[in-house]
Amino acid sequence: MSNFSLKKAAERAYKKAGINDPKKAIDVVEVMDAYAYQQPMWMEGLGFCEEGQGGRFIDEGGPGEYRVNLSGGMLAGNPVIISGLYRAAEAVLQLRGEAGDHQVPDAKSAVAQSTTGAAGQFHSVLILEA
Repeated sequence: MSNFSLKKAAERAYKKAGINDPKKAIDVVEVMDAYAYQQPMWMEGLGFCEEGQGGRFIDEGGPGEYRVNLSGGMLAGNPVIISGLYRAAEAVLQLRGEAGDHQVPDAKSAVAQSTTGAAGQFHSVLILEA
């Protein structure tokens, strides 16, 4: 099972927020993607696509459908050491209606994810609601 620690972190966060299906409950997703291969992996771990289907998720427009990293994500130049803060701050901007030209209309819920460790073994998952 890949993404074990992310799946466990997401499971705990969703349970505390009363979310059964993140694909239906979450309006905005911000993930730590310092490297291009990470976004598809983390979307699997967060439950937005099945394990092993992250590439297909990207190819079939999943990031647009689920509003993933509309901020530009880590590849937009955010410092790695504070990536989680950037993800949470962007989620808050979305929920407050202050995200500018990449604002999601009527965003009411967001997930912000970040990771650390050489192989992504430590994950944080925040569920935020307006």
